[in-house]
Amino acid sequence: MKKQDRNILAEKAANMTLLLVEDDELTRSSLQMRLMRYFKKIYSAASGDEALALYQRLFDTGETPDIILSDIVMSGKNGLEISAEIKSLRPDQKIILISAFHDLDNLVDAIRIGIDNFLFKPIRLSQLFEMLAKTVAKCHQERELEESRRLIQQTQEQMAELIRRQDKFIKDSIHELNTPLAIIMTNIELMRKEGITSSLLNPIEAACKTLKNTYEDMSYLLKRDRENHRSSKIDLVSFLRERIDYFRAIAQANRLTLHDDIGLDEAWIIIPDIKLQRLIDNNLSNAIKYSKRDTVITVSLQEEDESYILSFHNVGPVINDKDTIFQRFYRESEVKGGYGIGLAIVAEICKEEKIHYTLESSEEKGTIFSYVFQRIK
Repeated sequence: MKKQDRNILAEKAANMTLLLVEDDELTRSSLQMRLMRYFKKIYSAASGDEALALYQRLFDTGETPDIILSDIVMSGKNGLEISAEIKSLRPDQKIILISAFHDLDNLVDAIRIGIDNFLFKPIRLSQLFEMLAKTVAKCHQERELEESRRLIQQTQEQMAELIRRQDKFIKDSIHELNTPLAIIMTNIELMRKEGITSSLLNPIEAACKTLKNTYEDMSYLLKRDRENHRSSKIDLVSFLRERIDYFRAIAQANRLTLHDDIGLDEAWIIIPDIKLQRLIDNNLSNAIKYSKRDTVITVSLQEEDESYILSFHNVGPVINDKDTIFQRFYRESEVKGGYGIGLAIVAEICKEEKIHYTLESSEEKGTIFSYVFQRIK
């Protein structure tokens, strides 16, 4: 036996079983003695009928042998017949057949049945052990693959459950956030209507609006696949001014000036209003979050050919990776916090609505996010 074959049998057959089917008692005993040193257990049968009955019992208990080594010519059912029946029970059963004749018909039938290997008598032990080693190695490989598939399936199920729990947690969290935020904002408005103008109201309002923007991002991500966002005709000028007014208190609380440079009376576009709000709000929120104190954030809307150019300009840290910044959960700076989802939402909306966007960022010019909207003709 080759050293390589001996090593494979010694290392990988120790936890495997083999069914030996041979009607010649001397040959069966001799082979069984030689194979016992390698395999965990050797089952033996003196005829095809005995082998089938034994295999059926093992199959019923879930302990079928890893490999079957069987003669073809035997009393009762021959090796090909029992192989066909065994393959019907377990198609992946590994079977090596032994024949005393160089019979082409037997070889063809063996291939048709799906026999793994075929040997001719008189058996050369080196050839037998070589075939057994290859079959053992194949069994071992299939076991490892099956275990890998099982682990992958288990991991996928665990991940699916974690995602389900995460989604439920986010839904519950969003629901719990909405009510107190609405109460706080309503009370701030009521206090102002009653003439209460405490300087403490501004930072409270700014903090609530910042939280509400995060809430609306999370809510959008959860609902976007379940809700059909219908497009509508929107005046970008009035919509933009409304969102700028909303964020003005947040800018002031961060010692920033929010300036608009809107050179148009109206600018009509077609887009779902929720998408337009997420695009504008996330750009304003990011500009406020990453601007240097006591600087100006400029929101510009200009007409160019058949398009409207919406730009957000701020002075802050230079954005070095201009592509990755739009990927979900990516943050170029960990100092300012956040979740890294705002610009990812913006990029997805631009892709869905065919809005071309660009990013410029340098020490000299600051950072400019620009978006091109198609004008309604």
